[in-house]
Amino acid sequence: MAARRKHIWYVSFEVPRAPIGEKRPYSRKTRTFQSEIEAKTFAKEQLQGSPNVNAGTLNPFLPKRVITSAQIYEWLEAPLSSESEDLPHSEQSSVRTRR
Repeated sequence: MAARRKHIWYVSFEVPRAPIGEKRPYSRKTRTFQSEIEAKTFAKEQLQGSPNVNAGTLNPFLPKRVITSAQIYEWLEAPLSSESEDLPHSEQSSVRTRR
């Protein structure tokens, strides 16, 4: 049986306002993804309807990444990070290079 890859990226976004008279318990939703490229693709889609989109990595994935709505366009244009390979933390140390 193949091991399932864990979701390590998230994208949080605003949902449209509820119609008058209807209550919604939350004004934001969050989806998780297995890779940075999937998260970037979804974030681009969500930016069509709301400028308030955040993203980042979930614990215990290291290094921790938090992309605020002010940084989201810069993150979308940047090349994929070296962590985009989505390796487990124990395997990442062998991939990193010393500075």
